[in-house]
Amino acid sequence: YLDQSFNVEKLESAIKNLGDPFDIMLIDGLETENMDVFTGIKEMSQENGLKTWITYSLNKYKENEDKLEDIFEVILRLYSDHASAYALLLKGKKGIMKEEIRLRLDPRTFFVK
Repeated sequence: YLDQSFNVEKLESAIKNLGDPFDIMLIDGLETENMDVFTGIKEMSQENGLKTWITYSLNKYKENEDKLEDIFEVILRLYSDHASAYALLLKGKKGIMKEEIRLRLDPRTFFVK
């Protein structure tokens, strides 16, 4: 979707045109601060029986943290240092994490080490 032309209606139309070929959808690099888009994606995913992963800028996440935590069931933060990559669980199915849960990942494969 070029020039910020993404919207939930276009996505849903594309999914319907594909039929039922998948169970998981990945939206990479979503650039919006409109929480209605996230809510719409969640509702559309639930209606179509899709598990959906969205990658989103950490800076934008921090600006909208409370709103996004209300929308999503699970929130992971991915980051790296020179030797490894990490997945930090910020919110799990039971809510906001009280203790840090961090997984060390192989930086080439992203498999848990």
